Amino acid sequence: MRVAEADKGHDSAKNRAIETARNRALKRWRRLGRAVYTGNVRFREQVSLAILAHNLLKAIQRRESRA
Repeated sequence: MRVAEADKGHDSAKNRAIETARNRALKRWRRLGRAVYTGNVRFREQVSLAILAHNLLKAIQRRESRA
């Protein structure tokens, strides 16, 4: 097995570009492109709540698609 074949699952420029685009789209969609609150603690709370809301919406969508 060549090294290139063994490392396909690792980070590459193409994978980084895809992940960066996905993160930007998620931030835009969940309005996380700009922090509403100042201060590290409040910002972390904002992000945590946004992630929780995102996960709840995904769970609801999965549940509805199974029904």
